[in-house]
Amino acid sequence: MTREFDSVVEIFKLHPQIYRGIERTLRGYRKPHCHISHGQKNVEIQVKLPDIKKKDIELTINAETLIVMTDNKEKGYKLPAYFRKILLSPGLSVSQAQARFSKETLNIKIPKKR
Repeated sequence: MTREFDSVVEIFKLHPQIYRGIERTLRGYRKPHCHISHGQKNVEIQVKLPDIKKKDIELTINAETLIVMTDNKEKGYKLPAYFRKILLSPGLSVSQAQARFSKETLNIKIPKKR
């Protein structure tokens, strides 16, 4: 069994983004609930992050993916750690993306290219 697992890990190492996502999940990250809606002008993404503070959210975005990650940074208080990787549709203006965090929900708006 260990040999089979090691070979699977080697395959994922060939694709670093996939491997990092799996590695984070294996380290105890939880996958937050996510809702994606496609409008005429924008793509809107809502990510539920219960018990998280704005300062603990890390966003990474490029033309292909959006990564939402939080870490357990508080001393003496156990906060949940979340990781969510979202594949983006082609044709989005990621450089104009906007994010807002309110009431435990991260709202991300990405305009479509015209």
